[in-house]
Amino acid sequence: MTRQPLNALMWSHYGDSHQGVVLGFDCDLAGFSDPKSNVIPSQYGELIYSATKPHNDLPVIGENELMDIGGSLRFDSNAFNLMKRAFLYKSLEWAYEEEVRVVKNIGGIPFGYHTGGGRHRECNMVTVSGRPLYCFDVPENSLKEIYLGRHLYRNVTKGGSVTDEELKGVLQSWGEKDIKMMQCEPDVHSWNLVAKPSICRVPCD
Repeated sequence: MTRQPLNALMWSHYGDSHQGVVLGFDCDLAGFSDPKSNVIPSQYGELIYSATKPHNDLPVIGENELMDIGGSLRFDSNAFNLMKRAFLYKSLEWAYEEEVRVVKNIGGIPFGYHTGGGRHRECNMVTVSGRPLYCFDVPENSLKEIYLGRHLYRNVTKGGSVTDEELKGVLQSWGEKDIKMMQCEPDVHSWNLVAKPSICRVPCD
């Protein structure tokens, strides 16, 4: 996740050149902040950006111990330095992302790596380009904000599978829920992006 929905570099790199969307969640309602269901909950998942890799004053661990993080090693302050080293360090060049991670243990999910699939409790595994993607359910009421990329229509309608009217219908249905719908646009007075309430909070014309 990121703390900043209006970062132009994030929109360029991860938002398909402003053709995507950003989803804003309530971390508590989504279960991201629950220390019982997450190895690293969101309130402890802020990334540490460093010019060098961590190597001093941290314990050296074996493969089995590392893989057991989140199993017998539940989140606690004594294990946190170990978990930070494994999951929360990233090169300084990526600092613009302002990334926050939520780490879950998938060791108990009965899907083989690169094989299997389907649903197990709150998890659904799909295969994308031959690699497993584990999708976890979040409550619908935890979705609180949607930021629409300035070129969203170009992305959705370019293949011809969705018409402008169909897309407007989808956006309008989102806007009718208790979700803040925002349209991203360039600020005419700076290089920044700004977000304005989407017209799809009311019927789209």
